[in-house]
Amino acid sequence: IPDVARQLRASSIVDGSVQRSGPRSLVTVRVFEGKTGQEVWRQSYDRSLDDLSLPTAIVRTILDRLGVTLSDAERQHLVADVQQERRVKAREATLKARYYNQLRPPQPAKAKELLEQAIAIEPTYSPAYSLLSMSYVMEGMFRQTTLPMQFYPKAKELALHAIQIEQNDNVALSAAHSVLAMTKLHHEWDWQGAEQEFKKAIELNPSSAAAHHWYAHLLLTLDRMDESLAESEKAAELDPLSVTWASCVGWHCLYARRYDRAVSRSLEAVEMDPSQFSGHYYLGRAYQQRGHLQEAIASFEQAVELSKGVPAAMSGLAYAYASAGRKREAEEILTKLTKRSAERYIPAYDFAVVYAGLGDREKVFEWLDKAYLERSSWLVHVKWDERFERYRSDPRFTHLLKRIGVPV
Repeated sequence: IPDVARQLRASSIVDGSVQRSGPRSLVTVRVFEGKTGQEVWRQSYDRSLDDLSLPTAIVRTILDRLGVTLSDAERQHLVADVQQERRVKAREATLKARYYNQLRPPQPAKAKELLEQAIAIEPTYSPAYSLLSMSYVMEGMFRQTTLPMQFYPKAKELALHAIQIEQNDNVALSAAHSVLAMTKLHHEWDWQGAEQEFKKAIELNPSSAAAHHWYAHLLLTLDRMDESLAESEKAAELDPLSVTWASCVGWHCLYARRYDRAVSRSLEAVEMDPSQFSGHYYLGRAYQQRGHLQEAIASFEQAVELSKGVPAAMSGLAYAYASAGRKREAEEILTKLTKRSAERYIPAYDFAVVYAGLGDREKVFEWLDKAYLERSSWLVHVKWDERFERYRSDPRFTHLLKRIGVPV
């Protein structure tokens, strides 16, 4: 040690060792007097391998022990290095979360856990906030494990925080503005505010397929059908490998009453990934409007199987059964949904769809009213849902649209 100290012209020498055991590490740091080689201080740290605060803690302890005072610039540099390490770890966790979200079937719970880890590691990492906020929107729209109103406020809170802490990452900012727009559209029913946020999202990231797709949702609500179709097609064009965007083009064509196009686009989605239920689901609805009831039923049955019985697929199948005169089978699905609702949340909108197929007018409006009270994510599109076609002349339907604020 004296030789090393002499060569380095150092009065003290710092030496360290690391022992790893599973997810933990034992770091031992020693300080030696340069001239004599005598050990003057030793300390051990037993920490998790993921503890990014350890390097800073060690450096600060050694500096204090040696009586060294850092300049402001040196202190800032030390903090910046540690923060960069944290951002790398947070980015890794966020990328893993994206991976779990894109699996078929997706694993949203694992993705959410990773995003929460990313935020815990680096509380200023905005992409994690943006992606986590979108996961809450997806809970409110699709997974629907409880009332939608349980998810949207949290999504909004996270998106606003992402915008507050981010200045330079336009991709993360665009995603956050898209979440705000979705919250205003599907939960707050604030069309003007939603459009402002969607336009901001697209301005920040014009190549975001998601922003264009979700903007199409708003345009559909506002009866701007040609614009809606254009935005939906734009999303599919920007991300041609996405089954989600492809199947949703079929959905938009369905609401635009372009049924042949709805069939062809839904078939394309099914061919892209036969294991994803959404393509089969929209194909079933398109077939139904073309009068091909047997093909529709087959598609819905496939959607139910692939989705493990999500309520939207089951209600779609029940409607198709009823349309084909298979009332008993439709009622069996209604019974299953009713029993399931005693144990977990089943959207009121799906009950309304089943009763629409069965032709029970009073029950249709009873459940649409419940969907209104639940702030159903899909109620903003009820005007265009072909399954309620025969009920549109009822004054209660017009009253519902006015309460939502949809153009009558």
